[in-house]
Amino acid sequence: MLYESKYYGTVGFENSISHHGILGQKWGVRRFQNPDGSYTEAGKIRYRISELKDTRRGLRSERSGMKKRIRADKSGIKANRSQLKINKSQLKIVNESIRAAKKDNDKNGIKEQRRVKKNIQKQNKALSLSTKSLLKDLKIQRTQIKDINKNLSSVRLELKANKKLMKTTLQEMYAKLDRED
Repeated sequence: MLYESKYYGTVGFENSISHHGILGQKWGVRRFQNPDGSYTEAGKIRYRISELKDTRRGLRSERSGMKKRIRADKSGIKANRSQLKINKSQLKIVNESIRAAKKDNDKNGIKEQRRVKKNIQKQNKALSLSTKSLLKDLKIQRTQIKDINKNLSSVRLELKANKKLMKTTLQEMYAKLDRED
């Protein structure tokens, strides 16, 4: 389609898209706000729903962060326990070498092996304390996740109720608008 313009000459509109509104659309009519700026019942419900969705999003991200920390703590516990097993086998070897040094009356060997034994025992004590604190943290995090899940379920129920209320309120509004027309 060609159009003859006074200023631009011949102009073609073959590759253009245009939109002229929706039939029956009322410009400036807001469903969720009164003319004075206050919210209608539907508006109040709508914004409560968006607040609930934000709360739900925050709770979900908090829960996922907790689950990540739990996985990290579990792997730390596993690493500690495997290190404790290694240390236990090292202690057996050290005890055997101490016995062998006693038989040979090797005082320097005995001192060295006892020093090694003390170091391993210190490391074991630190590992067991670390494991205990990780287990304690795990327990706390699991209870926090339970609390988050309870909050999520209550938010979910409230969202569901507000969505139903929104639907009925909008239906009433549309019915009222239809009666006015």
